[in-house]
Amino acid sequence: LYGLPPVEGPGHQPVHLPPDNPRGGLLGTAGILALNAHNTVTSPTLRGKFIQNTLLCFDIPPPPPGIPQLSDSEDGPETTRQKLERHRSDPSCNGCHQFMDPLGVSLENFDAIGAFRTTEAGLAIDARAVFEGQTFEGPRQLGELLRERPEFAECVVRQLYRHGTGHLEAREEERAVQALVEAFADAGHRFRPLLLALVMSDGFRLTREGE
Repeated sequence: LYGLPPVEGPGHQPVHLPPDNPRGGLLGTAGILALNAHNTVTSPTLRGKFIQNTLLCFDIPPPPPGIPQLSDSEDGPETTRQKLERHRSDPSCNGCHQFMDPLGVSLENFDAIGAFRTTEAGLAIDARAVFEGQTFEGPRQLGELLRERPEFAECVVRQLYRHGTGHLEAREEERAVQALVEAFADAGHRFRPLLLALVMSDGFRLTREGE
């Protein structure tokens, strides 16, 4: 699935992706890609919504009831991207889809289980995307775009802090949260140093009175 040679020896071992590997970072992992897809087809919308809601803390409401599934064209086979572009031609749909689809389209080289691909329905996949004036393609360039956004680091830290402590951060915990945001940025937005900083923080190690 990842195109890597098997490791030698017992137990789990760390591996490194070569520079030319199309994956990269959290958004290139098969688990995240498969979790935000349908059973047999991808969903740039679901993947884009995951990025907006979970990594940027931008809330996108669920679609209204009665929205039909993406339909096939009578003119022949289409890629998922082409179907979405037809769907977004309706202004009432584009209002929300404009925030999700461009981000998810950049991951279309990965199918519903997160395997790399270059074609869909016999057609070449175009994973180039434009979001807020920036052009990018694939999880590596998408990750670089996200890291440049000021809300990214704080959102990721808050999500992990809430998950790790089991509660929403209280006002008195804001200083600790901001310290983790700074540590995350200083570490080049790598998750391992952030996780280590989280488990060493008072919010993770200590229990508030009454809990």
